[in-house]
Amino acid sequence: MLACYCPSADGDELGTGWVFHENQYLYFSVPDLEVVRNLIEEAGGHNLTEIETMPWGETIFYAVDPLGSRLSFAKSDTLFTGSE
Repeated sequence: MLACYCPSADGDELGTGWVFHENQYLYFSVPDLEVVRNLIEEAGGHNLTEIETMPWGETIFYAVDPLGSRLSFAKSDTLFTGSE
């Protein structure tokens, strides 16, 4: 599944021109968040958030990889696939 974030559709400001938005992450679906979070931390990831359940139902954490890419990992059985 490819899920694209659209700031204007979410009611967020666009800013000036194309830049990474603070909510723009590469999302990955994984079965075990704790294992993946530990692997990311051991590999040099930083800005790791705690694993938490979001208001839309996903269990998720965010991180930044050693090269600065913004990553998000969601537990596969909690994926939000859009409103009904």
